[in-house]
Amino acid sequence: MAGNFGTILAVDDDEWDLEALHDAIAAAGYQVITATDGNRALALFLRQSTEIDLVVSDIKMAPMSGWELGVELVSLSPRLPIILVSSYAAPESFLRQKPAFSPISFLRKPVVPTDLKIKINEALQSRPDRLRTSIRSGLLG
Repeated sequence: MAGNFGTILAVDDDEWDLEALHDAIAAAGYQVITATDGNRALALFLRQSTEIDLVVSDIKMAPMSGWELGVELVSLSPRLPIILVSSYAAPESFLRQKPAFSPISFLRKPVVPTDLKIKINEALQSRPDRLRTSIRSGLLG
């Protein structure tokens, strides 16, 4: 497996789904940090924001939903890519709610590891501040 560079925060309040996200991200060659809800994810991000390159989060969680987490994270780091996952509704129904931020992508649960890898790679390659990841990973100088 070729190693990718980057650290991804995976967030889901269902332990099985979180484990599946973790395994799929790790198998794609990325470092993974996990959180079991939005509040824990936000606390982790506040402590490790310079290390986190992307967030993959479930939408329907309590006490803080994936949408609410996304709003908080984007207010702290406007260029942070966020991929939302859900088993409840099509992405279009969420977008009609006029969210306060636009996630990079949506995936339906159960998440197919190859689909997740593609979405992660696309999101990281499109990041305007990707240079930070490259420098930190030792790809440059």
